[in-house]
Amino acid sequence: MHMLLITNLLVALLGWIAFRWLALDNAGAWIVAPG
Repeated sequence: MHMLLITNLLVALLGWIAFRWLALDNAGAWIVAPG
């Protein structure tokens, strides 16, 4: 039971980090594109 909880938390954390990276990359692309 604890292993399932830990796995879910780890997946959620990795997903959040990936989302943040994508958001930063997209923001950088939007800043560079008009220039």
